[in-house]
Amino acid sequence: MNSAKLIFNEIDQSFFIDSAQQGLAAVLVRTKRGPFGHDGEIISSWPDFESKYGGEVSTLDGPSLVQRALSAGAKLRIGKIGHYTTISSAASLDAVKGTLDEGGSAFAVDGADEVFDLILKHPGADYNNLVVQITAASNGDADSFDLLITHLLEAKYNKRYQNIKVPGIPTVEESTYLKAVEEQDLFFNVVYKDLSALSGPIRPTNGTWSVQDGSDGTTPIDADYSGNSAGKTGWFMFDDFNDFNVISALDNYNSAVMVSGGAYSKAREDHFNFHYFADSVNTTTALGSARVATNIDSRYSVFFAGGLKVSHPTLNGQLKDLPAIGDIIGTAMKSNTAFGPWWSFAGLQRGVINNARGVINNFPTTAKLDELAQKQINAVIQTGGRIYIKGNFTAQLATSRKSFVSVVGLFIYLKKSLAPSLERYLEQPNDFKTFREIYNEVQPFLDGLVGGDARALNDYEWKGDQFANQDSDLKVNNRPDLDQGKYKVQLWLKETVSMQEFTMDIISAGSTVEFSADI
Repeated sequence: MNSAKLIFNEIDQSFFIDSAQQGLAAVLVRTKRGPFGHDGEIISSWPDFESKYGGEVSTLDGPSLVQRALSAGAKLRIGKIGHYTTISSAASLDAVKGTLDEGGSAFAVDGADEVFDLILKHPGADYNNLVVQITAASNGDADSFDLLITHLLEAKYNKRYQNIKVPGIPTVEESTYLKAVEEQDLFFNVVYKDLSALSGPIRPTNGTWSVQDGSDGTTPIDADYSGNSAGKTGWFMFDDFNDFNVISALDNYNSAVMVSGGAYSKAREDHFNFHYFADSVNTTTALGSARVATNIDSRYSVFFAGGLKVSHPTLNGQLKDLPAIGDIIGTAMKSNTAFGPWWSFAGLQRGVINNARGVINNFPTTAKLDELAQKQINAVIQTGGRIYIKGNFTAQLATSRKSFVSVVGLFIYLKKSLAPSLERYLEQPNDFKTFREIYNEVQPFLDGLVGGDARALNDYEWKGDQFANQDSDLKVNNRPDLDQGKYKVQLWLKETVSMQEFTMDIISAGSTVEFSADI
């Protein structure tokens, strides 16, 4: 017997399983300006995209599709497509960065000693519309100056940096006098010069300089979309990210790009590739042939067709035919965020497309939709004045529950959500206590997917050895494997599938039949 004592035990129950991010798509697209490839930023609004990548232009559908995806509810990782002379090398991009100072006199004192330089952030022809000026300071100080950056076609991006003064004769390391330009400017990076050998006060001479010789390079080809893993080009520019739910070549619908994209997504197994058939493929027979030609058999690929008639802002609101893929991505991402990826984003409750005037290729009849469904093609259709997505099918050829996008979406969600928590147990003691700790952590998460508001699962069973206390209790694992640090669990699921057929018998009853109240 021991003396009486007070004991405190700290039990940490604060760990919880994070739900995988929803509503984010990665897109390959040509744009008016902006960084080629992907720089890691998530674009959440049209103004953010417009300032960085430029707005809608009549020669490119891609920006319009981005606008529609964002307005419908998506967040986007933008992968700007350019042409590479060697697809395995990102350095072989043939777009050209323009320059301000071919004569060597920009931002200099008396045309001789350069004070600083402005270097364009990105290659591209749109930057040839930029003009830079050094003018008298707004405050009238003769030793200060204003820096004006003007876009000749988009005045809303004009910027005046006022009353800039070079303090003393700084070295490069000591220079911060253009900090506002460094932090705020959309177009230029600052390169400071060593001024320590000059005599002050230092002020660049007034002048005006225009960007010249910027180029978008050669028009991209299919190989630029398909990309290369070594060069991190095409699809592979997103290799370092696993938070997106969908990836899509937003403005290229060629079979070669579908095939390469399908292979990329199938290899990763953590997202869907949304493939879109060009609106010129306008019959069920032609669509079926085009789908078969891809030879894609993957639950991580999803095919769409249809096309939209929309009021196009760059055409003064005139009606324009536009691929439906932007709206499809936006609608899907909105549904995933609001309900979960295990809910179908098709149909009249979550699949309605707004701000469209009509459908280009409409397949509203049951016979035509059945024909498309047999080839795993989902369509945007118009019936009764409503435009919506019809179909929830993956490109898996064999019929199973994984023929449904919503079911595969659940599997992707489960893996992404469970992985961070389960990985925490690696290097923990491979014993019965750890088995119970794992189960106790995942059980509330899995219970939350059964019935209720989630309605992802009808039921599940976690078949592990969480209730074992000794080797004789083991049912799934065995002692030799445990002694090698191996632990195995089987997660059995009964997924809830989306309703695909609703049958109602309408019965004409005889006049002598009495209806009971409980029927």
